[in-house]
Amino acid sequence: MRFFVDSSALVKLYFREAGTERMRKLARDHSKRSFELLDISKVECASAVERLARDGKLDRSQADSILGRLHRDFRQFQVRPVTMPVVDLAVELLQKHPLKAYDAIQLAGCRETAANPPVFVCADRRLRDAAKAEGLKILDPEA
Repeated sequence: MRFFVDSSALVKLYFREAGTERMRKLARDHSKRSFELLDISKVECASAVERLARDGKLDRSQADSILGRLHRDFRQFQVRPVTMPVVDLAVELLQKHPLKAYDAIQLAGCRETAANPPVFVCADRRLRDAAKAEGLKILDPEA
C-alpha cells in the first residue's frame, strides 16, 4: 500500500504525541508499505525540531539526535522534489481551500502522483478537509 505522508504526520515518528504509535506501526514494514514524501518535508520537520529546541523542550543533543534520524530515514522514504506542476497545482488549491502555502504544496504533491494517488496521511484537520474535498483517501494517525 502507498502512503503520501504530510509533515504533520511525519513528525510523529520523532516526537511522542498523539498518533506516534500508529505512525510507527505504519513505518515498520517497508516491504508492504511505501512512504512517499516531498523533499520540503525534511525542512518542515527540521523546523519543528529547532522550534522545540529554542523553546527549551529539547536540549541540543536531543535535537541533533532527532535531526540525524530524520536525515537517515529520508534515504528509506520515496522522496520526490517539488516540481513546477506541483507548485502550479498548489496555487489552484489555494484558490479553493483555506490552506497555508506548504500545506497546499503537500496536498498538490499527493494529488499530482497520477490517476491512482496514495493514501494521504495527515494530522492537520484543515489539510485533511481539503484533501477529502479533493477526493483523496485519508488516514489520520491520531484517529
